[in-house]
Amino acid sequence: MVLVLLVLLVLFFPVLFGSCLGHGVPRQPEIPFVDTDGDGVEDSADCAPEDASIYPGAEELCDDIDQDCDGNVDWGAIGDPSYYDRDGDGFGDPTMVIYTCLVPEGYVSEGTDCDDHNAAISPFATEVCDGLDNDCEGTIDLNATDGGSWYTDLDLDGYGAGEPVVSCGLLADRVANGDDCDDNNATINPLATEVCDPLNVDEDCNGLVDDADWSADPATWTSSWVDADGDGYGDPALQLWTCDIPVGCVTNGSDCDDTDPARWVGDPGACE
Repeated sequence: MVLVLLVLLVLFFPVLFGSCLGHGVPRQPEIPFVDTDGDGVEDSADCAPEDASIYPGAEELCDDIDQDCDGNVDWGAIGDPSYYDRDGDGFGDPTMVIYTCLVPEGYVSEGTDCDDHNAAISPFATEVCDGLDNDCEGTIDLNATDGGSWYTDLDLDGYGAGEPVVSCGLLADRVANGDDCDDNNATINPLATEVCDPLNVDEDCNGLVDDADWSADPATWTSSWVDADGDGYGDPALQLWTCDIPVGCVTNGSDCDDTDPARWVGDPGACE
């Protein structure tokens, strides 16, 4: 009986246990990694598998596209600066800035307000004489529309020249008059005395010089006499006082006959 059982085991053992001994536990098939756009994220996890600029972890930009696949458009994008405008004048406080894709209500894109508590003060405001920096230029009352014009006075003669600076009060080294025609010479200004000089300088800044200026100082005039006959001696009866000796005049008046060039005082016997 025992012998019969052994024979049966030998005959049927391969049938009963062959599948387990010969093949073992079956393995699961491998699923390939598919990344169509090559952005490093598998297509199954990529919200835009055909766009390499869109994937989880991408930088969000202000362009109405969900770059980082978090389901929110433009959320977390750095964006442009927006400044809080508490006084509503269109210019924000440069110290209160946020970065967003769209400018929020109460904010503006210009952050150049020097006083965001006063709507009358901003870079576009008009500077006036009130002791405030209305136009945010960093100066108080300078170039105020209701200020005075002050000119540089280099020669300190009380008269200035050049382009004026508009200010509410007198500025150092500046004067209210800008009519100096030579601000490097203190003897030349609108109140100076016109004198006769060889350079024909306009001392009193009226645009006229020497003989053309009726106000030329008589003490600087030169006397001359008309020399009608051209002998170098003038008619003593025709004396002139001018800055420059006119054509046809000479500096002496000793002609005894200004119609005859052969006769003049000093010529022996000519005028006897």
